[in-house]
Amino acid sequence: MILEVGEKRYTKLTNLKFDPSADVTGSEVPINEMIVDVVTQDDIDAGGFCRLLDDRETLWAKYWLVYADRLDKNVVRCKTQSSLKLLERRYLNPVMLANAAATDIIADIFSELGEDSYSIDPAFENKTLSGACPKQSCKTRLQWVCFVLGAYVKSFFSEKIEILPIENVPKIIPAAQTYWKPALIYNEHVTRVHCTYYSYEIGEPGATDEWFTDGVNTYIQHGASTSLKNPDVPEGTLTHDVYFEGITLVNRDNVDEILSNLSRIYFKRVSVELDCINNADYAPGDRVLAYTDVGQMVEGFVAKTSFTFGNQAMAHMSITPVDPVEVAPLLIKYEINGATIDKAAYAFPVGYEYEVANPYFDRTWARTRYIFRPINEAASGTMEESDNFITEQYEVAAAAQDGILYLASVDDYEMKDGMVSIT
Repeated sequence: MILEVGEKRYTKLTNLKFDPSADVTGSEVPINEMIVDVVTQDDIDAGGFCRLLDDRETLWAKYWLVYADRLDKNVVRCKTQSSLKLLERRYLNPVMLANAAATDIIADIFSELGEDSYSIDPAFENKTLSGACPKQSCKTRLQWVCFVLGAYVKSFFSEKIEILPIENVPKIIPAAQTYWKPALIYNEHVTRVHCTYYSYEIGEPGATDEWFTDGVNTYIQHGASTSLKNPDVPEGTLTHDVYFEGITLVNRDNVDEILSNLSRIYFKRVSVELDCINNADYAPGDRVLAYTDVGQMVEGFVAKTSFTFGNQAMAHMSITPVDPVEVAPLLIKYEINGATIDKAAYAFPVGYEYEVANPYFDRTWARTRYIFRPINEAASGTMEESDNFITEQYEVAAAAQDGILYLASVDDYEMKDGMVSIT
């Protein structure tokens, strides 16, 4: 891994700790951080942004350098945090919103950091917000906006803070990249989700009235609560209700959608802990499909990821909540001129549009060594409940016999030190 501070790049890093998280309910906006010991005799100055990259130049984090303390003459410990930490310390004045563009509210939240510090997914370009915002930190207002919009904040693997919608298309974590075996965790049932919504009218509040002022007008605040019951709770389950209140951007027009979004998360009680190879491929907030056993998969959201770095990055991931998904087998036969070269078996969810890369094969038949290349780059299709059996055709790319190499069907080749590489 590489730590980039200003114009300097440091590659001798130890004790790297990077455990990012995200909350798809919008109930919180985590301030992610990264701590690392840099082996250097340079003096590293705190303040300003630094960047964490891997050897492929993939960006893992662009964070504010909070401190750089020398542990001894050869090591400096650096603590970095997402620029959300800066938003936590900046405050916005109270305001009453009436069909205000969500993009304008978010622009105001990030105004001191600049428009290059964040991005908003196009899904939110036409969304509006109505309700009261008291004096609060920029970070809290951002959390309120995300809660109402059904958005979450991503502060990793990007140059900017990203405001994103909840993903609908899942990524598959391959079984071959998953360390066996993932653990299923069964949590307590949530019996009901409650949410308080608000309305306002200009007037002189009475002694018992709740009220709000934006510095210009005074508004009487009315609050009411509505809820959704979990239909899947077994009879006799102890009551465990979850309440959301005090977020005064919730109103009669949006409370039902908010409750629906919350119920899809809180009414599921199973989570999964797994370890996998993760070279910035799966991030908190992503919807993923994961294998929990042979032929068994679940679908859910990555909540937190703790990375361990080596030749490849390994991640311990919390996926919550999850649902089991119906899985069917896929058998691929690789053949040339009717002769079977090899077979491969997979398991994917029913209805999943799969695409599996076809490998090259190195085989020796009748004293001749063959390199077989696929006619199609990948096997693809849609998983059915049964009969997922396909055949992929191959051709000879190269053959070697009696010390002579015959190139039959290659795009290019390179010879170096007596070795031939073909593509």
